[in-house]
Amino acid sequence: MKLLIVDDEPLIHKSIEYCFGELQEQDVVLYHAYNGADMLQQLENQPVDGVLVDIQMPGLNGLMSIQEAKKRRPEIEYYIMSGFSEFEYAKEAVHLGVTEYLIKPLSPEDLSRVITDIRNKQQKKSAQILESFRTWLVAGLHRHEVSYLYTPGYYVVFALLTYDSANDENAFWVPDFGDFRQHVLSLPCDEGLLLLAVSSAPAPIHTFFKQFPKAGLPHGITVFISAVCSDSAAAFAEMRKLLDAAPLRVIHGMEICYDHALLPQSGEQQKTWAACLVQLRDAYFAKDYQTYVMLHARVRRGLKEIPERHLTHVSNFLSCLFDREVSNSGEEILQALQIGEQDLLRRQPTIDRTDSVMNYIEHHYCEELSIAELAVMFDLTPNYLSSLLKSRKNIKFTDYLTALRLRKAKELLLSTDLSVKEISEQVGYHSQSHFTKLFLKNVNYTPAEFKHKFSGKSVKE
Repeated sequence: MKLLIVDDEPLIHKSIEYCFGELQEQDVVLYHAYNGADMLQQLENQPVDGVLVDIQMPGLNGLMSIQEAKKRRPEIEYYIMSGFSEFEYAKEAVHLGVTEYLIKPLSPEDLSRVITDIRNKQQKKSAQILESFRTWLVAGLHRHEVSYLYTPGYYVVFALLTYDSANDENAFWVPDFGDFRQHVLSLPCDEGLLLLAVSSAPAPIHTFFKQFPKAGLPHGITVFISAVCSDSAAAFAEMRKLLDAAPLRVIHGMEICYDHALLPQSGEQQKTWAACLVQLRDAYFAKDYQTYVMLHARVRRGLKEIPERHLTHVSNFLSCLFDREVSNSGEEILQALQIGEQDLLRRQPTIDRTDSVMNYIEHHYCEELSIAELAVMFDLTPNYLSSLLKSRKNIKFTDYLTALRLRKAKELLLSTDLSVKEISEQVGYHSQSHFTKLFLKNVNYTPAEFKHKFSGKSVKE
């Protein structure tokens, strides 16, 4: 706490210093001014919490000095100290909004009351400011837009903590902020836990930064810290930067404290892929098999675009997710994703597995699929799986797979300029002649004839 003592008598300053020595208030810092002009200048340069002002001083008297100071620093608590107890002085002090009228000489008890009063008001104001920021933050997260929040004289900084471990031991770990926790609010979000530190002075903000180690974070936890801001628009922009950067831990590394100046960056394609893998993690934790299968297919397709130097970080992310060692080869990563899918499948009731099988075929139709392999994968017998598919679709598995592949082929013929060979491979046929024969048999046109008839364009064979 910082107090400014304003009195033209040096002995008064010495007396107040002595009283604070008696109180043994270690965190109280005293500044000194000897007239009204000196007081106003110090208020321009010093972060002061309270001002004790004598009434009778040369030049600007105490009441006039407070009147001018209130225009510049209205948030400060002002106390009159005087040897006069006349009613007119007290009346004017009340009119100016002075916190208390103290009669000199001041005692240690008087100063203790001042300190307690300022601390209580600071705590109440901090709680109100934090609640204002919480309301603002919740609205911003839900609407993805910023509303203006007027909080002059306050500094804010964000920290985003992400939790990727399957082990509950570190779930929602946060540093021990000690007494500083009164400056911090926390809010769960889709990416993890968002912390916001709010303070009227820079020093507590620096304390906030020191709580996060640059290395040696708990297993599966990554931290992203914003720049310090002094207005709500800049703060909202910093928060969005953290949320946008968070998925990139998948390819740039976890268990790191990323400072705002060194946030991970990548191209849009890699950002999209990393976000998809984080969503897959969410589906795995939520035991949402259908969503996992859909995201698994996207991740498999996009993995080939991820540079080899990033695969170590991807494997670390999956090791954390599945709580098993995953090596940094593309083949091992794909195998781990497949095992994760099978883990989820085993947790599903048998009655729900028909939908799961259909969903799997829908997203893996371009791969080599057989009823025997699907039966093993879904822990069913081939005959039982065939009967389930027949009852649901009234069609044999091979006919259903062919129809699905040809439907996808027709979509590609009409929406792309791919050649017949490229399309046949994309829908699961490695023999172009076999694909063309099947297409002609089922559609009554060759692929080239179909494209020309329904789009007016030709296609490369």
